[in-house]
Amino acid sequence: MNADGQHCFRRNLGDLAKSFSLRCTSKFLRPEFDTFNQELKHLKTVSLGSVCLRTIRRGVQPAYCEDGDVTVLKTAQLKHGHIDTSGALMVTTEFRDSHPSAIVRSGDVLISSTGEGRGKIDVYLGSEPAVADSHVTIITLGNGFSPIFVAELLRQPFGEMQLAQLEVAVKGTPEIYREEIAKIQLVPLALDKQESIATRILEIEDYITSAREGLRAADEIIDEILCAEFDYPLREHREREKIQQFTTNLHTMASGFTLRSSSKFHHPGFELTECFFARKAHERINAFVAVPIRLGATATKSDLIEDGSAYYVHPGATKRQEVIDVADCHQITDEFYASARQRFGLRRGDVILNRAAEGTIGKSGLWDSDEFAVASDFTMRIRFNDRINPRFAWYYFRSVMFQTQVVREKRGMGNMTNIFPSEVEHMLIVACEKSKQDALVRDIEHELEYRKSLLRSIESNRAEIATLVKQALR
Repeated sequence: MNADGQHCFRRNLGDLAKSFSLRCTSKFLRPEFDTFNQELKHLKTVSLGSVCLRTIRRGVQPAYCEDGDVTVLKTAQLKHGHIDTSGALMVTTEFRDSHPSAIVRSGDVLISSTGEGRGKIDVYLGSEPAVADSHVTIITLGNGFSPIFVAELLRQPFGEMQLAQLEVAVKGTPEIYREEIAKIQLVPLALDKQESIATRILEIEDYITSAREGLRAADEIIDEILCAEFDYPLREHREREKIQQFTTNLHTMASGFTLRSSSKFHHPGFELTECFFARKAHERINAFVAVPIRLGATATKSDLIEDGSAYYVHPGATKRQEVIDVADCHQITDEFYASARQRFGLRRGDVILNRAAEGTIGKSGLWDSDEFAVASDFTMRIRFNDRINPRFAWYYFRSVMFQTQVVREKRGMGNMTNIFPSEVEHMLIVACEKSKQDALVRDIEHELEYRKSLLRSIESNRAEIATLVKQALR
């Protein structure tokens, strides 16, 4: 670690000479690659290409057909643990037959090889006819290797470390060539041992699939509980969200301003929210704030340090939309905290709401700590009075009832959208007694804890798979 707190290492110019296609960066010259490669030399291995029944190949660009009967396997279908064909596009049988190199058969190992989704590895176990698109590499193993075991071996650090070193950048797009994939080394275990491990992996994967089916997104849980309590038409809302084309009259659009006369700001989902609040008792959010909502403080680079005693809660700390973890926050100097705490300081129960940038605007986090902290710029601090349970308010902010208002009220173009405290203060919240708020918080947290238990169980089973593979390599 250098004086600026950055992790760094040294390499010789000779090492850079070995690189190609924009690979002379720290990403491709990490010391752990050297360590791994030295350990690999002490193992008995064979190249992946040498044990394949057919030449490793890539799929083709599909000619999609809505009435087709052949599934197209793209990067989106590879989930790095299972293949999901539920949203897959189709091609015709004629297209498949005219591109035999793209045909995927049951037992083929697939690797996504281009772009941000590269490196996902799965085995196609389906019986339905399928082809791979041009971003997916197809591997057909010979009889001496179990596809399930090999795919898991490639997912684990043993394979990940090798794949990471094969990446190149073509016009800025990460790429893993099939010729390079053929050079990946495998450990040739006895087939019966591979199959024994593969059988156990499939059992674990079946459990994980079952657990995943019962897994709902946290905000989906919040929506279902709150919308059921307040009679908000959630199902209709979700159906309207899918609408891509609709009409509205010029009079309605004339009421827009600041370049807001586009369909983006007149979606039918907004009408649903307006009708809901027209018949439901409600109040403005400013009725529940203890002090005016305030934008966060602006810090300079010199205000951020490695081992400060106070925290700077920036938009990235809310990305998981959970209780804010200090590990996700920057640390700041005592001097900056002292100058900012009176106006921007946080106390337990404050909610941080992101105010800018498409994709993060409207996301929120609850500050549930007694650590010293201030809200950052591009966020706003919301402190509530005793009429509302802060956790209830935070859950409400994550619901469709509030998020629809955020989408409607944000200003700006492209990625530079904003909302401001005055707009948030005038947004609507359902009138609800404090006792009911407390009960809803308990219901939501019960369901969220069950969700966390499923995630822990999935993680535990994934760890068991990793252990099986690691022990097999000893």
